[in-house]
Amino acid sequence: MLHSDPPRHTRLRSLVSQAFTPNSVGALAPRIQKIVHDLLDEAERNEPMDLITGLAHPLPVIVIAEMLGIRAEDREQFRRWSDDILRGYGYRT
Repeated sequence: MLHSDPPRHTRLRSLVSQAFTPNSVGALAPRIQKIVHDLLDEAERNEPMDLITGLAHPLPVIVIAEMLGIRAEDREQFRRWSDDILRGYGYRT
């Protein structure tokens, strides 16, 4: 989608935007709060905590994986693929 031009980009954006309406994002809030609490509980057990490693990096991967229906046991592979894609665009992971 990042490198698509209209009309393909418009069609893809329309599909993706359906998952990010205010109501759908609001409905995710309780689950995201639970994930944050779980990550913080885990970090507390493994002090000291690095905020990036313990929370900021895994949180979006977990949320997006759940939105896509990816099983918990496949999240690590999903994270590796995501990191590979970002590196391909020049982002450090």
